[in-house]
Amino acid sequence: MIKVIKTPEEYAANLARLHSLLDRDPERDSQLAEEIELLALLLSTYEAVNFDNLSAPSPIEAIRFRMEQLDLAQKDLIKYIGSASRVSEVLSGKRPLTLPMIRSLHEGLGIPADVLIGEQYSDVEVATDTFDITKLPRKEMVRRRWLELPSDHNLRAFIAPVLPYAAAFKRTVHFRGTRNIDTHALVAWLARVWHRAQVEASELPPYEPANLTVDLLSELVRLSSLERGPVIALEFLEHVGVAVVVEPALPRTFVDGVTLFGVQRPIIGLTLRFDRLDNFWYVLLHELSHILLHSLTASLFLDDLESGVVDDLERQADDLATQIAIPEEVWKSSPASKIRTRQAAEHLARQLRISTAIVAGRIRRHYDDYRVLGDLVGQGEVRKLFSGLDWSN
Repeated sequence: MIKVIKTPEEYAANLARLHSLLDRDPERDSQLAEEIELLALLLSTYEAVNFDNLSAPSPIEAIRFRMEQLDLAQKDLIKYIGSASRVSEVLSGKRPLTLPMIRSLHEGLGIPADVLIGEQYSDVEVATDTFDITKLPRKEMVRRRWLELPSDHNLRAFIAPVLPYAAAFKRTVHFRGTRNIDTHALVAWLARVWHRAQVEASELPPYEPANLTVDLLSELVRLSSLERGPVIALEFLEHVGVAVVVEPALPRTFVDGVTLFGVQRPIIGLTLRFDRLDNFWYVLLHELSHILLHSLTASLFLDDLESGVVDDLERQADDLATQIAIPEEVWKSSPASKIRTRQAAEHLARQLRISTAIVAGRIRRHYDDYRVLGDLVGQGEVRKLFSGLDWSN
């Protein structure tokens, strides 16, 4: 069992294990590949604490060395890093490597993951052995049966897989909110989503990015017209290898949805913080838009869609989600874009074969008027479809 490295003997044993796994050249998205990534993180954390006087190659140095070995040009890195401009920014040190980039470079070019991780995820506040587990909502985690025994060891093991993501969200603006957020509760919730995804998605087909398209999501949104549309939509996404976990939020996390770019597949977490049909579809399409647009841009997107705080990446996801639900040209030619009435909403919903709640939500956002059409947004119609979860908070 993988655990926090505390002694030189444990370090040596885990380092040997890492090299033996790398020699086996595991298939992408396999359990061994996931173990390699976690081992590399734990080893780099131990090294950062205990080997500060050693000079290891930087991720950029390692990439350039491998480029020289394999006689690669910058354009050859596009399939691992993204666009030509992104490759240039990474190699010049202007853009940090994301976890998806690290994973792709490790698997495609054979650069050790621990070297690529470098200092990128060694933030002292979220390193496995320094994260303050006393601030985790231990009692609530036990009450929700996330843990059987709330020992320090179990807590550390529970949060370990998401600490690299936690390091990312503490340094980016992709969590769009400015409130007094309990970041430790947020880490706990992320870990819960991660663990559920590993169990519930174990039988899913492999995720192939080419299978998730705008056209597919346009078909997906038509499921909203069905009574059990949200449940059927999540089952639909499972068939293309996307794991979606519905998990009630913890207090003071203010999160609607999350997109994690995992080792095997993208993971979406939904809180159903607002129990409305229009909100469910808006958040789901927003997170799916992150997968379509930003798989090589960041490892994590946490969304508080009520906050109104928007950066360029969030605006792109908003725009695409809106376009998928109601194409702009259809919206502009519809009476719904000009008048705030039930008849206009129902007319456009019939035209697009989607839920009236989605149109009503679009009208309310368009006019920034949440006093209208409240009886059409499907209040109280989502959580009851996921009745096996604890909605007491």
